[in-house]
Amino acid sequence: MQTRDEEESGGLEYSERHNDGEKPAKGSEETCDQSFPVTQGGQVSGNAADFPRPEVPQPESPRRSVRRRRPPLLTISLVMANAAVFVAERLSAAGNWASIYGQDQIAVWDGEYWRLLTAPFLHAFFAHLFFNCLGVYLFGEVIERLLGRWVLLLVYVTSGLVGGFAFQAFSSDLGIGASGAVYGLAGMFLLIRFGRAGDGGLRLSLRYVFFLVFFLGLDWASARVAAENWKLQIATSAHLGGVISGSVVGYAVLVRRFGAPGFVRRAVAWCAALGGVTFGAYALFFPIWNSTWVEWRSVDRAIEEGTFDVEQLHDLARVTDSYVVAERLIHRFIFDAARDVELAEEDPARYDELTQRAIGRFTMAVESWEAIRNVALGRAPVGAPKSGASGYSVSFLGYFLFDELMGSYLDQLGTQVLDSLIELEGSRVKFVQSSKEVGREEVVFINNSFAWLLGLKGDRLDEALRLAQEAVDQLRENRPTGFQQLADGEGHRRLMSACVNTLGWILFLLNEDPEMGIRRLIEATRIYELGANFLYLAYAHAGLGDLQAAEQALQRAEELGQLSRYERRLVAELRDELGL
Repeated sequence: MQTRDEEESGGLEYSERHNDGEKPAKGSEETCDQSFPVTQGGQVSGNAADFPRPEVPQPESPRRSVRRRRPPLLTISLVMANAAVFVAERLSAAGNWASIYGQDQIAVWDGEYWRLLTAPFLHAFFAHLFFNCLGVYLFGEVIERLLGRWVLLLVYVTSGLVGGFAFQAFSSDLGIGASGAVYGLAGMFLLIRFGRAGDGGLRLSLRYVFFLVFFLGLDWASARVAAENWKLQIATSAHLGGVISGSVVGYAVLVRRFGAPGFVRRAVAWCAALGGVTFGAYALFFPIWNSTWVEWRSVDRAIEEGTFDVEQLHDLARVTDSYVVAERLIHRFIFDAARDVELAEEDPARYDELTQRAIGRFTMAVESWEAIRNVALGRAPVGAPKSGASGYSVSFLGYFLFDELMGSYLDQLGTQVLDSLIELEGSRVKFVQSSKEVGREEVVFINNSFAWLLGLKGDRLDEALRLAQEAVDQLRENRPTGFQQLADGEGHRRLMSACVNTLGWILFLLNEDPEMGIRRLIEATRIYELGANFLYLAYAHAGLGDLQAAEQALQRAEELGQLSRYERRLVAELRDELGL
């Protein structure tokens, strides 16, 4: 029979047994199963090595053996997939993947539904990636450990899709990021944490409702802070769709595990599936309460019927959501025209036909862009698209149009757009110089943009030099620190590289100190390696007669890629000039 001490120690097989089962008195002799001669006081007589020692088994640990947890392989895989896509985008010659694979609302409505699957793997900057991956790991690890990887995969995919549906139905922009899926995992985590087994299945506690409302309120507040302080647009519609989807799917999974009757489980599953399919169909095919979709379909129908009038863009550009329609319409004209140019180069038999069609579409794009530019000139030319046609968006679109025209050798139309751009950017420069509401980085961007356009035109170079130098000085004085460095450190380096490149090119064009211009152009390539930076460095070296350096810089520009259509034309012309 084991003693209590033996039971607590796991049941020792060896124990001391005293005479008569009583504890010996102090100073008395003591006998054990093994014969050890002892003297009074408990001292062993003789040489201890002469006597055998009893073999005492080591007691087992009173703690239960702990089985090693299996690593959350799917959670880790999802984190690594998001990180791998982020790195691949930065190394790709294609440049910004958001416009190619992001959730462009109008592109999705035009049939590019695959964007709903690719957009969640794209992220704008490192902090965007970091916090989404942190959420995937924190919530995903719990779900995978408790419910399995298939449940995690189901929640992640469905929440990402439903978040995309919500963005498609209620927003008006370009969306990227895994936040819809992350919020879905968070919704299921709240169910696991605060759901309780009740009669007939899962019972949701008041604490669940409280934390869900608190979670969504915190998301809304953080979106406002990010928009006001860092000019970041957060897709709260995708977050809401994700957390609702995760909660519904989580409920359908957990209600079964908590012992609900079969008919209840089937009813919950069918209702969840039917609701998701219905909402997806609405968002993708018939979002009648989305003004962007309504305007886009009306314009699209007018183009097909041949009744489209460029003057319609004046009204579209004055309205918040409709401005996106006007912008996307011009993008369509540009892309269709550029495709005609490429087809004409591949099919000599249809060269004249395709070239004339491309010119017609480019002309339509120019007229449409001029229409929204006039709207931008009539308003405060700086601001987000929420105020209608913003100067920033119109300028960016105009430069894209100019680049495509010059790359297609339509120099006359390209020069026309460049002159209009200079007028628009000049008005923006005057506005920011007199306004105290414009952020420093936006002032830097506008000054650099205007200086670069003047450099392309070869006009007012002294003014361009002053603006370019101011842009570089302001960036150096206001380097990002702390969270801002984490959030947009790479964007700051890219902007600094562009501004230093502009400064170097203007210095070279002025021909007062071309060597200083070369040094600035080299500095721009070291700040951030862009193919365009090496291209203009190659032109500067060629202008000074250093043909070997020009060839090396040109080769590096081609290796890095990320060159626009006009820049590819410049590469071809410089290669011919260098005899390569």
